[in-house]
Order: sequence, then structure tokens, then C-alpha cells
Amino acid sequence: MNKKQRKLRQKKLANQAFNDFLTILYSLDNDNKEIEKLYVKELIKIQTSFNIKINREVKLLFCKKCYTFHPIHSKNGNRNQIIRINSKTKTKDYICKNCGDKKRFKI
Repeated sequence: MNKKQRKLRQKKLANQAFNDFLTILYSLDNDNKEIEKLYVKELIKIQTSFNIKINREVKLLFCKKCYTFHPIHSKNGNRNQIIRINSKTKTKDYICKNCGDKKRFKI
């Protein structure tokens, strides 16, 4: 197995691990915030170490600053996130309630 094949195989396994961590995060209860933070840290570690490109929906699931999980389809809705539309910059701002970190995306 040459170097290129090995890198492709590692990236494939990393994508699979990333998706597995996401399914585990969705299946956890809302009371396990410490465990959620550990899983989010692992997600970010996998994403950065293997250079995995993720789409906007997955980026909005967690805060990279304080590692809180923002489930989109949960019973409580976005319990740790505020969504605002900024007309001056024409962006949609996602603000974390825990740390105040903002994510901005074009409308």
C-alpha cells in the first residue's frame, strides 16, 4: 500500500468516526453536558487532524469556543443558541448563550 492509498483510507475511517460521534451525540440525554463536551472535543480533534470539510449544518451543531452542543432537532429547540438576522451586514448570526461566540453566514 503506497502513501496516497494509506491517506485515503485514513480519511475514510476519520469520516466514518466523525459520523459515528455525531449519531452518539444525538442519542445522548440533555443532562449529560460534560459528556457532550467531551464528544464535541473529539469531533473537533478528528476534523482538524484529518482536514475533514464539513457543511454548514454540521458547523452549527457545536460551538468551537466553549464546546457546547446545539442540537437542531431536539425537544427544547436551540437551547444554547440565539439566531438573529443582521440587516446591515446581510448575515445570519448564530450566538452561543454560554460564551457569546458568534458565527456569521451570508443569507
